[in-house]
Amino acid sequence: MAIQQTSQAVTTAKDLLESAPVKEKLQKELMRLMVPGLGLDASQHMIIAERVVRRSPGLLACTALSVATSIVEAGIFGLSLDPQFGQAFLVPIKEHGVPICQFWPGYKGLIALASRAHIHLNAQLVFAKDQFSIDHGADNPVSHKPYIPKKRGEGCGDLIGAYVLIEFPDGHKEVEWQDFETLEKHRMRSRAAANGPWVTDAMMMYRKTPVRTAGSSRIPLDVGRNFVRAATLDDQREASLPVALPEASAAAEAVLDVTDAIEVTTEAPEVAGNQPGTAPESTQAPEEPPTPTPEPEPPQNGKEDDTLLERTGTITDIKAPRGKAPGFITIDGVDFGTFNKTLIVEWSGRKGASVYLTYRKVTKGDKTYCNLVGIERQG
Repeated sequence: MAIQQTSQAVTTAKDLLESAPVKEKLQKELMRLMVPGLGLDASQHMIIAERVVRRSPGLLACTALSVATSIVEAGIFGLSLDPQFGQAFLVPIKEHGVPICQFWPGYKGLIALASRAHIHLNAQLVFAKDQFSIDHGADNPVSHKPYIPKKRGEGCGDLIGAYVLIEFPDGHKEVEWQDFETLEKHRMRSRAAANGPWVTDAMMMYRKTPVRTAGSSRIPLDVGRNFVRAATLDDQREASLPVALPEASAAAEAVLDVTDAIEVTTEAPEVAGNQPGTAPESTQAPEEPPTPTPEPEPPQNGKEDDTLLERTGTITDIKAPRGKAPGFITIDGVDFGTFNKTLIVEWSGRKGASVYLTYRKVTKGDKTYCNLVGIERQG
């Protein structure tokens, strides 16, 4: 994605908030694009957005263009950025080393968008001791009786999956079911897998995943347009694809008087499809990652690089975690640490398997380790 220059020296979110003329232009664009009657007007939306950005040093450092685009996107969908409602969030990330902001619809936001289109969603988690079945041909395709523990500490068993029951405006019902392995694949491909909501609010994210999938694959665009657009946008962004609502991008560019687009570097490597890409934060080839010590310290205590690296290879060893100790998957003699016990259990006994890894570097003192983010079988 090209990095844009703007006039009037408005390059960061901090600059944007300190420029009264730019804020006024942004509010006018919101008034033009926001749908009335949703309980939120352009003035309120700007006040809430400014408060959210000012309270986050990470957001203040983001590019003005990305912040303006994200504020407009939330406004177009009519979702509040107030954290207490959980409808939408401004998330600071890095793209090619540049801090940018992205709008992410929350679980409650997607439910709200579906409800406005008269689509009722009921998302639930399923545990091992529950009585659960699906019959796609039935009028009510889901039968789910959650297990109620008989004594404190008994538990409901392991999480085995999540589903969303969809009731359309005409009354017919469909179900989107995802087993635990499918949920984990979604988690592992997410840029927030290791240090975001998948860590802090895992159960909520497991429930959100089939909702998002239903929005991007099961709901016709003419039935729930905004729900479908938001779910698709969220799915693409969690997979690290640089996408934005065209009308939001155009509005933000008009507000900031964007001049020529400038590619970050002229020495960018080739990316998928043989199209020229921008230079990553690290120029080291994924096939030659830094070799960690045999027993790396917990990644949480170190400083994690934002660059997502890739590698293919063969599993030569697996060590399951004990207590708070990290587990390891060794690929061609290189240890990749992880605290995800489920991932270790899933791949135990698969020595010799050819796999594709995504990981990040973790620095602690003068040592560098590898923090595993995702793993998939090759071939």
